[in-house]
Amino acid sequence: MPSRAGCACRHTPAGSGVRSAARFRARRSSRSSSIALLLPSAELPMVSVTAPCQGASPDVVEQAVEPIEDNLQAVDGVTGVTSTASEGNAVIMASFDYGNDTKRIVSDVQQAVDRARNRLPADVDPQVVSGSTDDLPTVVLAVTSDKDQRALTDQLDAA
Repeated sequence: MPSRAGCACRHTPAGSGVRSAARFRARRSSRSSSIALLLPSAELPMVSVTAPCQGASPDVVEQAVEPIEDNLQAVDGVTGVTSTASEGNAVIMASFDYGNDTKRIVSDVQQAVDRARNRLPADVDPQVVSGSTDDLPTVVLAVTSDKDQRALTDQLDAA
C-alpha cells in the first residue's frame, strides 16, 4: 500500500509531488506579500477547548465537560459558550467581542479550565486552543508514493 504524506491524497507519481513542492518553495517568497493582502491578520473572537473522553458516548461526554462549561461562562469578557459532544470528544467554544484583550481572555479561559480539572474524570485532558488568521495554512500539499512514509518524508524534506 502506498504511503501517504498529508491529509488529502491524489494518485500521482511521487516525483511530480516533489517537483511541485520544489516549485512552491521557489515561488513562496515572491508571493508572501500578495497572500497577506488576500487574508489580513485578524485575531478570532473565540477560544475553543477540546476534551477527549476516549470511548465515551455523547451523553457521558456532555456530562463530563459540564464543569468546564460552567467555569467558562463565568470568565469576564466571554459573551457565549456553546459545546458539541460526540463519541469520545467534546468541543466547547467560548466567544467574546472584537476589541477585547484576546491574550487576557485566552489566559482566563486556561485558568478556568485548570480550575475545572479536579471535577473532571481522570482520563479527560482538556486543551485550550486559540488563534488568528495567521495560523491558517495558505497551501496544503499532498503526495503519494510506493516508498515507506519515512523515506517519502526524507525525500520531500530534501527537495
